[in-house]
Amino acid sequence: MLSVAYAAYTYLLGKSGTGSSATSTAVSIAVGSQPVLSVTNVLSALSSSVVWLGGFGLAALVAGIRYLRRPGQVLAALTLVLWCALMYAGSRTAADGFPQRFERDLGGALSVLGALGAGLILQSLARWRAPRRIVVVLAAMAAVAVVAIAGLQAIRATVDESHPVHTGILDPQIAAAGAWLGQHNTGGTIISTPAMNSGITNRAVLAMGGYTGLQSYSPFRIAHPRSLPTAGRAPLLESQEVLQHPASCRSASIFAGQDVRFIVLYRLGRAADLAGFRTDPARYHRVFENPSVVIYVPSRAPAVACPAAH
Repeated sequence: MLSVAYAAYTYLLGKSGTGSSATSTAVSIAVGSQPVLSVTNVLSALSSSVVWLGGFGLAALVAGIRYLRRPGQVLAALTLVLWCALMYAGSRTAADGFPQRFERDLGGALSVLGALGAGLILQSLARWRAPRRIVVVLAAMAAVAVVAIAGLQAIRATVDESHPVHTGILDPQIAAAGAWLGQHNTGGTIISTPAMNSGITNRAVLAMGGYTGLQSYSPFRIAHPRSLPTAGRAPLLESQEVLQHPASCRSASIFAGQDVRFIVLYRLGRAADLAGFRTDPARYHRVFENPSVVIYVPSRAPAVACPAAH
């Protein structure tokens, strides 16, 4: 009850409801920005065992509520059912802004209900008077399955450890490019690819060089932003135009309009037309290069094939 009252005050009755607070701005940006995934995605997001055992536990709980006698038992059962229903409803609409978060949080309710389902299954097996031969065969199959699953997990863990993924760790070659940008920062802005090595984004490149813009997102993030920079969507679209169409007339006008001093390209990614920059030395002069990064200085002069700006 306190949570409902606080949410109503924050989003309806307080300053957020008037659209004058940072909270209301963040909420309005998030609403509708994340797509609703397919129903079957819940199987991969939560694992099929949690979903099926949780569904079985939910059905058993709903069917058994009428047999409960104490108010506490009834309230606990109804709370679980309502919890599960709300999480699932939230995962089916983008109106709340976080359908994928609701889908993941559905795992909490399904895990509790899955424990109930697993308990009912084990209880029924304990009461089952099956012939000894069937019990032995089932036990042997279960043992083989457990050993096989454990073996596969051990093999997968060994393979993963032999090929570690350094997510969020700065590559030395990208660090060298960032240091070069910092040494040659005379103002203006830069444009870089949205992502560099794993976990290092365009914002990190801007920070290393001491720049505040222009930011760049992947095409999917531009179409479905979780949040936008304070400058809005326009700079993101301009960065995307330069990276994907370096020879276009619009790119030439962006350099002058945004005072672009350098263009930083991650050579191992696919976010930019690397060949387009490489084959146009008249417009793009290469000033830095290593195996991971190449930096160009764009020409401010209008391209020959482009009409003069009025």
